[in-house]
Amino acid sequence: MSLFLVSGSAFAQGTEQKPKDTKTLCYRIDPPNWYNKMGRDTLQLLFYGKNLKNASVRVCTTGFILGKNRSASSSYLLQDLMLNDTFTGTLVLEISQGRKKQMVNYEILPKSDLSPADKNARYTLSPSDAMYLIMPDRFKNADMGNDAVAGMLEAPDKKDPFGRHGGDIKGIREGLSYIKDMGYTSIWCTPLWENNQPKQSYHGYACTDHYGIDPRFGSLDEYVSMSEEARNQGLKMVVDLVYNHTGHKHPLYENPVDTNWFHHYSEKKITNYRLATIPDPYALSGDRALMEQGWFVKEMPDLNQSNPDVAQYLIQNTLWWLAKAQLAGIRVDTYPYSELAFLSELNHRLKRVFPGVFLFGETWEVAVATQAVYAPNIFSGDLLGKPHSVTDFQVCFALQKGLNEKWNWDGGLSRLYYTLAADYLYLNPEYLVTFIDNHDIDRIHGQYGKEIWKTKMSLGLLSMTRGIPCIFYGTETLMSKTGSHGDIREDIPGFNREVQRSVFDSAKRLAHEKEMISWISSLNTLRTQSHAAFFTGGKRFQMVPTEGIYAAGIKGNTSVILYAANQSDTLQELHISTLAELNLDLSKARLLLQSGDSNAGVVERKGNNWKLEAKGFYVWEIPVKEELLKETSPK
Repeated sequence: MSLFLVSGSAFAQGTEQKPKDTKTLCYRIDPPNWYNKMGRDTLQLLFYGKNLKNASVRVCTTGFILGKNRSASSSYLLQDLMLNDTFTGTLVLEISQGRKKQMVNYEILPKSDLSPADKNARYTLSPSDAMYLIMPDRFKNADMGNDAVAGMLEAPDKKDPFGRHGGDIKGIREGLSYIKDMGYTSIWCTPLWENNQPKQSYHGYACTDHYGIDPRFGSLDEYVSMSEEARNQGLKMVVDLVYNHTGHKHPLYENPVDTNWFHHYSEKKITNYRLATIPDPYALSGDRALMEQGWFVKEMPDLNQSNPDVAQYLIQNTLWWLAKAQLAGIRVDTYPYSELAFLSELNHRLKRVFPGVFLFGETWEVAVATQAVYAPNIFSGDLLGKPHSVTDFQVCFALQKGLNEKWNWDGGLSRLYYTLAADYLYLNPEYLVTFIDNHDIDRIHGQYGKEIWKTKMSLGLLSMTRGIPCIFYGTETLMSKTGSHGDIREDIPGFNREVQRSVFDSAKRLAHEKEMISWISSLNTLRTQSHAAFFTGGKRFQMVPTEGIYAAGIKGNTSVILYAANQSDTLQELHISTLAELNLDLSKARLLLQSGDSNAGVVERKGNNWKLEAKGFYVWEIPVKEELLKETSPK
């Protein structure tokens, strides 16, 4: 009889490596360890082995029981561990097959508290936050030694827009101070887990190991350390998770636990991408099924989340990443493409285990009502089954189209007005994640024909509008490429140490980079620091748009923030008399921020007659009249 001991944490993560020795029965367990107080007294364990036929597992630690194996493959054992949810310590597992025995130490660690730092905050992210979106492969290459890694199918090719360029976790860590100096409070990185695909693996959305960091980005320890450093600097880390699909080179697809872990391509084919089929009362069942169960692309097999084992695998994986790296939020890729019952179960479990961790789903949809279906809304009876928020493509489209056309009744910035007028559909519109472009959309500066006034105006409106604004890396350098995904995800200046010019070095920035970074920093400072209370507790209003002007504001306890944009080519009047009901002392209005072609600011401001410069954006703080404050103050 052969007998040996291995610690569960010693199992390899990342690129799947099967052991060469014949003694090892199990070379990996998912999850690799666990945490207490995870909201359930059952833990699903997936054991990997070269040949586990007729193998069995028992718990040597008293008080714990393992259920029967449910795997149909000899490469796995899939069993439920019954445990005390408050237990922490080491469980000893015995894996046996005939005369072979393997002892495994499986660690259950204490769960960290991921509650918001601000005890008055509802979630870890709030409306006074500002988020920075990074595509790690294109942000900063600080460790050229991991650009090419043995066992990975795709070699680096920095000249190919769709190839791997070499950005890594060390580069993100080195860039934390750069991000913080621009006033951001949160970072969303596109997926860092392993994507061992033969091509276009750089983007991270075709996972091949749910528990492993791609070694070309770095290690799991580096990711955990980087997340800790970000927290220490006051930056909240958001993880990007994909539940809908994997990469076609994922071991669980190439060698499945069971035949029903994935929807078969021959049956479902490619999704129709029609999100509206899910809430559409007139949709055909076949169209709805193809939307949820069709493959996103041919290289991304669609997971069958109606299989309870698949659902638990994905939910446990989510909880593990949060506990392991102590993350502040989750962005869910292709949220509506996952099955609704699974999403509800996920959201219920997450809110029970980590009630303060902010979760938002990607909802790329053209209609406000369809987008609202996936957020907490006035129609839903199961609010716990919803994410806290979704990505607000409607504000994105309104700003993209609105500043690329002349103002009219329903065009120009009137689009923003009508989009926000539909906020009654949401229960918490202030938590919607807003943006003007992202890693899937043409660069906004390119969409605006490289007219800097439009880019600055859109950033101003985005920052001041309700929601949590998210800016794509490189916006501050006026990246402007349009067309393919590879092009819009270009390397940031300073990506490579071998390049002399770097946006990370303030002394080496070009004039337009200094201008944009200063503008973004000013907007973020106003939102996240100097006037944060307005964004978290103020009451919003918007004025009816007139002749090229969109204006709105936030009412605080003693003053109002008013912001306005004039997208026309001529001087226009802001009908300030509309605000009479707010009882403002207009004579004491203070200009906080402004941008425009000449930065001349307000051309004329006499009483109720305010005229705004063409192509200008402005933010004022206006106090409430003192006599009104005296009347309303407590005796």
